[in-house]
Amino acid sequence: MLLAELGVPMVMALNMTDEAKAHGVTVDAPALAEALGVPVVATVATGGEGVGALTDALARAAVPAPLLRYDPALERDIARLEALIRSDCPHPRLAARGLAILAIGRDPRSRPGWPRRPTASTCAPCSPNSPPPADAIRSPARLARERIRLTATPAGRMVRITDFGDAIDALQREQLHAYGLSAAHAVKVLQQTPMTVLLCEHVELAIEHAVARHIWAEPA
Repeated sequence: MLLAELGVPMVMALNMTDEAKAHGVTVDAPALAEALGVPVVATVATGGEGVGALTDALARAAVPAPLLRYDPALERDIARLEALIRSDCPHPRLAARGLAILAIGRDPRSRPGWPRRPTASTCAPCSPNSPPPADAIRSPARLARERIRLTATPAGRMVRITDFGDAIDALQREQLHAYGLSAAHAVKVLQQTPMTVLLCEHVELAIEHAVARHIWAEPA
């Protein structure tokens, strides 16, 4: 979702829908579009189906809402570099937050030579020859520790619970805690269909998707 952080308008092509239907899988394109905040068009590339609708949707391309959250320390670093980019070397098209994330990850694309406003200070993340400030650099491994929804975690993966969304009320949190599901707790995702099933302290815990989608985790 880095393109979302960079503020790039987009349209999603939901391709191979014929293959999905053949396996009994259907995707609610309107609901997906609402969740992502961008137009979603079902297509079958091999048969040219949906290409016209996809072309028409380009006029409605939108910037999706970022779905990833980082740990507080990394968010502070991102905000600081974002402020520097905004004040000293704003990009004509790309969002400063996305460029800050690239810079922290030492991505070479974060140091292009686009025109910059002359200032007394130096904007390190945008300078062609200067790396980001040393105290703002985080290793690529840490940068990759992005928080994801529990429902988006593949089966067989170990994750660590990071927090619970506001949609989970106090009673639900108490029930989850009673089963050993709490922040900083490592669990294994056993399956995602038809419910999210976790292995938590040698006990299998089944959680409805309506609840699991509001639980955030990171790779353990």
